[in-house]
This record gives sequence, C-alpha cells and structure tokens, in this order.
Amino acid sequence: MGKIVEDQHYYNNRYHVTNDIVEFERVYMVDENKFNHSTYETLGKVYEK
Repeated sequence: MGKIVEDQHYYNNRYHVTNDIVEFERVYMVDENKFNHSTYETLGKVYEK
C-alpha cells in the first residue's frame, strides 16, 4: 500500500488489520528550514526531559 496523505503535517505509511484492530505507522513531518538556533535549543531541552 502506498503513502496515504492525511494532511500537510503527517501521513500514514502502513496499515495492518488483525482481528478488527487497525495498526498503522504514522510519519510526522517538520519544516526544518524554518528552524533556528532557538528552536534546536528548545528541542534539546524537551528531549532531555
């Protein structure tokens, strides 16, 4: 199954249905071109927590 675009911020890469339970792999996208030094510092703090 190909990529299914849900909106501009993520897409579901893979679906798998077992016993009426849907599992999916979701990929979130970010526009790193809009990041600056402050953005990366904030992300670092979040990851440390």
